[in-house]
Amino acid sequence: MIRAKNLAFKFTALLCLFLYLFPFQFKVLPLSNTRILQIIGAIGLLIYILYKKKIHTKILTFNYYGIIILIIGIFSTIIVNESNQFNFALTKGLYIVLYSCSAFLIVSLLKKSNKNFTPIKALEAIIYVTIFQAIISLLFFCFPNILELYNSLIIIDDNYLQKTEELNSFRLVGIGSVQFANAAVHYGIALWILILSYISKDSYFYNKSWALYIISPLFCICGILSARTFFVILILTIIYIYYLLGYSHVKKAINIILKISIPLILIGIGILAYMIANDLDFIIEWALELFINMSDGGKLESASTNELKDMYVWPSSLKTWVCGDGMSQNASGGFYMDSDVGYIRSLYYWGIIGSIIYYSIQFKYVSILRKSFHDYKIIQLINIILIWFFIYSLKEFWAVEPYWVLLLFIALFSNQSKKYTT
Repeated sequence: MIRAKNLAFKFTALLCLFLYLFPFQFKVLPLSNTRILQIIGAIGLLIYILYKKKIHTKILTFNYYGIIILIIGIFSTIIVNESNQFNFALTKGLYIVLYSCSAFLIVSLLKKSNKNFTPIKALEAIIYVTIFQAIISLLFFCFPNILELYNSLIIIDDNYLQKTEELNSFRLVGIGSVQFANAAVHYGIALWILILSYISKDSYFYNKSWALYIISPLFCICGILSARTFFVILILTIIYIYYLLGYSHVKKAINIILKISIPLILIGIGILAYMIANDLDFIIEWALELFINMSDGGKLESASTNELKDMYVWPSSLKTWVCGDGMSQNASGGFYMDSDVGYIRSLYYWGIIGSIIYYSIQFKYVSILRKSFHDYKIIQLINIILIWFFIYSLKEFWAVEPYWVLLLFIALFSNQSKKYTT
């Protein structure tokens, strides 16, 4: 009976985590799955606060920083530029409060499902939901009719619908709004968590080589087929492995790299052979365009990298440099100034002052998280995510906040931080 109860809690927790990381909305529901999750979490968090008569100071601090970002966004949009494009003010600011509600629900359920709850065991849940997303994405890729059925059940913009169904012929499309390059980033983070779990004694995956042989190639292949950005993540993964293990464990680091790379190469060769035999060369040409171009012309470039260069468009007025234009989209609905570069979008939205504050607050979040975990290996994971955030901002304006908030609640529910305000 107890085991069945724990399984029910675990299944519910994994479902909620999946919706948290990969949000979408069914047509038959009045609200998005994300909003429903946030409402349930908010009710649970309110009951918890009323019952315990306390809330952790670190939750308040996280939300305080979120409100600061919201105020900066409102200042740049309404006050300075008379704009109504609040999306960054909301997603980078106010949504910290909403993420907190969802994270409270998810981590509460995870703790209920495991009496020996630890941060590593909580992070394992991200591996499980990512495996499910990877399998679904591969099914969509191999059987486009399943993707069409899924798209018919959810609310999706017509232009985006056409884009996903066209790109699904050579790129992976998964469930939810986290797609393409952002999906590749998530596969990368899941890979880092898998590596962390492999060397952590309290993890189910501890020293289980089959996990690296099977799961890591799955994440890598899905990451590459989602976006070629994943090749950069692979380079950072090698650095992360050495960083995680330290100079005194070089042999172990090499062993882990080989356990990831050898199956990936072998499976990759098999996939390439299959694609060539079935006239699917266009997928290979897209995925390996960087290396094909380097082989042909000596330059490591692709159509995407060339387009990225054109996205570095700098402001022409002092006002835009200082306060931004309060705009995230142009009249046609595309990126403002036709740029998807994170630093450029931030600059045009709330100017250099707002950008400095926004990026500085990321360090504040990370500082709180570092003080909340006693396991230095998790702190190293947080550090590598932060490093990736700043690297990835050279290309896109990525929403790292859901990961920060989830990590905070994992730390707090692990009883590793004791300071409360009443």
